[in-house]
Amino acid sequence: MHKFSSEVEAIKKVSKRYSRYIIGNWKVRTKSNHQAMALVDDIVRGFSEKSIPAGTKIVLCPSFTQLYSVYEKLSSAKQIGDMSVGAQDCSLPKGATGDVPAELLASVGVEYVLLGHSERRIIHGEGSAEVKSKTCMAIQTGLIPIVCVGETLIEHNKGQVKEALFREITESLPKNFVGLLAYEPIWAVGAVDMASTEQIKKSLMIIREILQEHLTSAILPPLLYGGAVMTGLQAAAVFQTGVDGILIGRASVCAEQVLDIVHGSA
Repeated sequence: MHKFSSEVEAIKKVSKRYSRYIIGNWKVRTKSNHQAMALVDDIVRGFSEKSIPAGTKIVLCPSFTQLYSVYEKLSSAKQIGDMSVGAQDCSLPKGATGDVPAELLASVGVEYVLLGHSERRIIHGEGSAEVKSKTCMAIQTGLIPIVCVGETLIEHNKGQVKEALFREITESLPKNFVGLLAYEPIWAVGAVDMASTEQIKKSLMIIREILQEHLTSAILPPLLYGGAVMTGLQAAAVFQTGVDGILIGRASVCAEQVLDIVHGSA
């Protein structure tokens, strides 16, 4: 597909805004293709019994090796609602041995891609400039990037949330950004407790102000929250803060919890 037409396709996909997004980041928790397929079967079965609420987009993000199998499973279950496949990362435009570029992801049915997750930034040392390059490539390929930003515990405790978010947003997002933005305070990722609703509200206000100044479009991207959301009650509380969606980690590999979060927050 031509670069320009792919970018237009990405814009069209995002312009179809959903009232809620539930993004499941499986990380490396599904240890085999068999386990991944069993998880999808359980999720599909659950939504067959009680359908996905109208206006809700669900995105499952398995490991690279499980992407196409998950895509095939979901393709045969379109009647249950709006579900898509997302990747957990993609390589830089000039890839090398072992990299997985955006074009390859698109070729196996991937529609969304997580970029700039805190674990990629911290463990793999990815900087915001690298995240920005990947984001631009994803958009040009027709994928919808889900870019993650968030402050560290030290920045949080020092009252440097605004400075941290400004730096990551302006350095990670191109001014013509088309996609989703996930706020995941690093101190809440994998923690016992999620950020309080007041903390989320304050951070969302800061993020919207930064986006209004940084982006060329007057229409802001959908905003997600990620960090220790494990139940439907917690998800419902998060949605009360004004977010457009939730990025879930540990809970995303338990079909019962996925169903609870989707239905419990509707």
